Amino acid sequence: SIFKDGEPIRQKYERYLQLMYQAKWFPYVGWNADISFFAEILNIFSQGEGISQRVVEKIDDTVTSYYSDKEIRLIKKDWQNLISDRVIKRIMFQAVNAYFRKEYAITSITLSVLWQLLIYEKKGMSEKGRKDNETKEIYHSLVDENNFSEPFKSYFDDFIMYECRNKNQVIPEVPGRNSNAHGWFSDYPKKKTALNAIFLTHFILNLK
Repeated sequence: SIFKDGEPIRQKYERYLQLMYQAKWFPYVGWNADISFFAEILNIFSQGEGISQRVVEKIDDTVTSYYSDKEIRLIKKDWQNLISDRVIKRIMFQAVNAYFRKEYAITSITLSVLWQLLIYEKKGMSEKGRKDNETKEIYHSLVDENNFSEPFKSYFDDFIMYECRNKNQVIPEVPGRNSNAHGWFSDYPKKKTALNAIFLTHFILNLK
């Protein structure tokens, strides 16, 4: 077992976060999952292939298999008490309902344009004049205050708030905020993209 080789659990988990980031999965994936999920992911990575396309596909299959519609409904239920604005809550619930219908573009685009609002609200700041660099700074401070590690910030900078000025700059499989907001798509958003959007939203909502 990977849990009996002498490597501290904390060190294993930090390695897991880095590897999931490299596989383009928001590191909050698996945060409340059964330990068997965590073990399965690390076992896939421990096969010595590095972050090859084959390994990423295995990780994708593991994540999407574990996060059944039942698991996503539990996440949605958790949002009930985390969102106070009834209009925003309705919009977010409809975005998740679209996921169940396999309308992944609706899920990804709808949730991504709400992240700046949610981040500013966490800091009790005005929603006027929101800027990308300021949003990154506020998000980083929230991550630090909640004692989460570097991959949570790197993913946000590199795959969410990354600079995107045309469809040729779109990074696939991640819900880039600017590419979504400006309608730059190189392909129809995948299930992985929509799940990443749900996981990031869940993470932001649970920040203190």
